[in-house]
Amino acid sequence: MSNMKIDDIISRCSEKELEGFIGNSAFEVLKATISPDIMRPEKLKQVILESFSIQTMLENEKTRKMIIFKMKENELEKFAKFLKIEKNSRRITNSLLHTTFTKKRIKLAVEFFGDQFEEEETVVRKDIEEINPYGKYLFPHQVSTVKKIQDELDKKPHKALLHMPTGSGKTISAMNVVHNTLLNNYDALVIWLTSSEELCEQAYQEFIAMWKKSGNRPINTYRFYGKSKLDLLKIKSGFISAGLSKTIQQAKKSVIFLPKLAANTNLVVIDEAHMSVAEKFSIIIKELSRNDNTKLLGLSATPGRSTETETLVEFFAGRKILLDTGNQNPIIFLTRQGYLAERKFRMEPINNTLTKNDIEKIKQSIDVPEHILKNLSKDAVRNTKIVSEMKLLYNKHKKIIMFAASMEHAQIISAIFVAHGFNSKYITSKTPTALRAKILDDYKNGEKQMIICNYGILTTGFDAPQTSAVLIARPTKSHVLYAQMVGRGMRGPKSGGNKNCEIVTIVDNIEEFENITDIFMEWEDTWQRQQ
Repeated sequence: MSNMKIDDIISRCSEKELEGFIGNSAFEVLKATISPDIMRPEKLKQVILESFSIQTMLENEKTRKMIIFKMKENELEKFAKFLKIEKNSRRITNSLLHTTFTKKRIKLAVEFFGDQFEEEETVVRKDIEEINPYGKYLFPHQVSTVKKIQDELDKKPHKALLHMPTGSGKTISAMNVVHNTLLNNYDALVIWLTSSEELCEQAYQEFIAMWKKSGNRPINTYRFYGKSKLDLLKIKSGFISAGLSKTIQQAKKSVIFLPKLAANTNLVVIDEAHMSVAEKFSIIIKELSRNDNTKLLGLSATPGRSTETETLVEFFAGRKILLDTGNQNPIIFLTRQGYLAERKFRMEPINNTLTKNDIEKIKQSIDVPEHILKNLSKDAVRNTKIVSEMKLLYNKHKKIIMFAASMEHAQIISAIFVAHGFNSKYITSKTPTALRAKILDDYKNGEKQMIICNYGILTTGFDAPQTSAVLIARPTKSHVLYAQMVGRGMRGPKSGGNKNCEIVTIVDNIEEFENITDIFMEWEDTWQRQQ
């Protein structure tokens, strides 16, 4: 380890070079959103050092080369020696620039600058896990809902649609039905279907948590999404969390796949009920629930008044299960009972962020394609709007979650927030385990005021009831995923949360996303009218 400090290197950079560390897109947003005196090199240096770790700078080829160019000859000699790089006929600078920086060499470079190398989290997901039980807990309205579901499913034609608002426990209520099915039938097989890997993993983890609380035996659980190579036809009992796309792919490969799987299936749960009537999905769901004794439960996270079509009603035999709230609107009931916070929704439209070609691709996909999300994350006008909205939220709220459009977006937008003087951190699936744990612990138990910018993490299994504001900058076609993002800020006092919450959504020119937000606005309008 040397006495060399990264601060010294950054101090030698010009304003133009400092711009390179932050990125052109982010720099344009900074110029448009903060006063010129803050754009001084000293301030930019501070933003860089607070937002980017030494490891991040060295892993990025562009910023690594900038660091090398700014080092003095004697410093380069020590650096090369520390990295065990032999000097060839070229100048030492060229030797370093043409060296392949492997993970091992990056680790040495980080140590040279006096920092600790953080290993990237390696998530090893088993296709099969055995879960052992302990304990149990449900809220009263969830207990009565579970009973209503089971009563309906026990009657022919064994179909029902569960319609519960965000934050009222739709997933845990449905999962109790799954739990009871497996609890009372040793050989039962349950399939939980949903659209994205993110939601599949959430259902998988939710089942594990519940079975550990109150299961009555060891049981096998199965992942059938992402890179899973499971042969579902070999599975006779247990819990399967399956992706719709992967199930469709498998069905196309083999005409016997669905009939054979259906023969062993006792309960099918479809997590986004409106998808049940889509042609490419309805065939699968009908086939899996074709047996007379197979039960079918649809879930709708769409709050407020019913928005289901006649086709959807017919699909579930006209059986729709609501919370038992007497004559009260469910939202009013849950809010008055303290389970939900009182809400303020605000939609902020951004026009022309997407091309006609982008919009057509979105229409043909289950959700917004990743490459389109990445393009949105680089839109300077869009990012400027996000900064403007965060300023308003930061003046009123202590704990804020921001949902970014991509992993890079989470990192860059967090750096921009830091430049504006906000206490902001970012986490993605690539954030090392120890660092992620520290950031989340600071958010929940340490820092008085803090923003977490994230992508693909905090929609699932994250419990931080102190969150009183959510900024959604990630478009989606999924009612469930949008409801999960909204739900991060809706925990009421009885659930350990706040009396009030604010939800701000950046709405791009995507018809599907506008429809989702319209549903939530209708919910809020309904709630306001009935006060």
